[in-house]
Amino acid sequence: MSSAVGRAMLADAHKELMTAWTRAREVWNDAAAQGFEERYLQPLAPKIRSTLGAMEKLADAAASARRACSE
Repeated sequence: MSSAVGRAMLADAHKELMTAWTRAREVWNDAAAQGFEERYLQPLAPKIRSTLGAMEKLADAAASARRACSE
């Protein structure tokens, strides 16, 4: 699997999770839901953004190494 595919899969999975959460919140709207969101979902978004950025940097470094090795 290429790193671009991995990044796309992670981004898509996060989008799907947040869509499902939005649907769940339509019927689950109490303190427990709020606690779940604060404890698990809110901290997840910045971690995913950071991971996606790191994956992109890693892909760039790998591409640079491939170019350097092919010269």
